[in-house]
Amino acid sequence: MSVYFVRHGESLANVNGLVAGAEDDSPLTEKGLRDAQAVAREIMKHITAGELHINKIVSSPLQRARQTAEIINHEAFGDLPVEIDQRWRERGIGKAAGMKHGTWYHLEDDPAAGVETRQAFCERVAEAYDELAGLSEDVLVVSHNGVYRALQTHIHYVPPEKFVEMPGLGNGEIVEIAKQGESNE
Repeated sequence: MSVYFVRHGESLANVNGLVAGAEDDSPLTEKGLRDAQAVAREIMKHITAGELHINKIVSSPLQRARQTAEIINHEAFGDLPVEIDQRWRERGIGKAAGMKHGTWYHLEDDPAAGVETRQAFCERVAEAYDELAGLSEDVLVVSHNGVYRALQTHIHYVPPEKFVEMPGLGNGEIVEIAKQGESNE
């Protein structure tokens, strides 16, 4: 079983340099639609070569991820249902939604500001991943950069407070997630 992770295509919030979190249902831009089509073509190339056998697609409920998942499904698979799982949504950032990147960290882990704690966020993502890792089928997850970083803390045994230091993904980028104790290298 393998889990493949795709970060959604470019969103309007990405272009404007704003943090969207779970509160801003930022849509894909025209480039974001092309990002999704490009990753679908990449996936199709690996399917055709017999290198990839996706049996299930899981997506964040947020529009930018759902749109990306639907484009990938339509262009690479055609008929797999896209399962929406709330646990794969981006981190809840409360009052920080819509702020410029790098300007909201004073609200970090502040329940009064409606910010989901790093601990709770990483635990939610770890739970979602562990459920998929227990399946016998290959799964494609379409989600967000913060979610990918939170997932990395789980896989590499890094404390949740350091999740923002984990490597991220570009829009429309796909990676195979190594299981705990394995390496992608």
